[in-house]
Amino acid sequence: PRHPAIAWVEWGTLCAVVLLAAWLRFNRIDQAEFLWDQAEISKCGLKMARGGQIAWVGTLSSTGLNFFMGAAWLMAIPYAITSSPIFATGFVAFINLLAVVGCYFLARHWFGRVAAMVATVLFAVSPWAVIYSRKVWHLSFLPPFVLLYAATGWLAFVRGRRWAAVAHVLALAVLVQLHFSAFPFIFLSVVWALVFRKRLDWRAALIGGVLAALTFVPYFVVDAQRDWRNVRRFVEIMQKSSVVSADALYNTWI
Repeated sequence: PRHPAIAWVEWGTLCAVVLLAAWLRFNRIDQAEFLWDQAEISKCGLKMARGGQIAWVGTLSSTGLNFFMGAAWLMAIPYAITSSPIFATGFVAFINLLAVVGCYFLARHWFGRVAAMVATVLFAVSPWAVIYSRKVWHLSFLPPFVLLYAATGWLAFVRGRRWAAVAHVLALAVLVQLHFSAFPFIFLSVVWALVFRKRLDWRAALIGGVLAALTFVPYFVVDAQRDWRNVRRFVEIMQKSSVVSADALYNTWI
């Protein structure tokens, strides 16, 4: 059995790291970035929370495609309490703080206390993690749901839990609803399903798939009413020739 002193050190250190993460994310929250995207997402959340106008299509992305409605629905939560953009930004910081805590427990279960603490400290103080935790933006909503996606995936594919198969597919749907960058997670789940096909409850996964698909129906119904504007734009993007660019390296340097 583990010595009580070690447990006190572990939990005391974790509390200190979480407090540090909270200070970095909430300190001067009124000075967080709030520009066009933040205003547009906030307007969708406000219309839902204050005006009762349910958002079936999200804001317009830089690609010309409308996002799915996940961000608008999520931001309706803080705006149902108050119309303050500071409070809404704090809500984003809060769910990202939960992601820091979740990071520790998930990593601890898989890799042990030392690895979990190192990962959590790095996550807590990472400049980019802190900056995006203080921002009403589609990408800023992903971390806590990515952890949920990973945890339910492990329970569904490795442990063979039936309920987790449903939860995993729904968590995947939430990620895609929040931002298009989550699409690769679909292929990751497919790979996991093939690797652990003997442990996966396929009937539960099918139920989850049907429920997840239903969440996208309103988006495409609205798009059909708009002459399939988003679908046609997506086809146009896919038909463009690929381009080799060093922009990613340049942006990393910046």
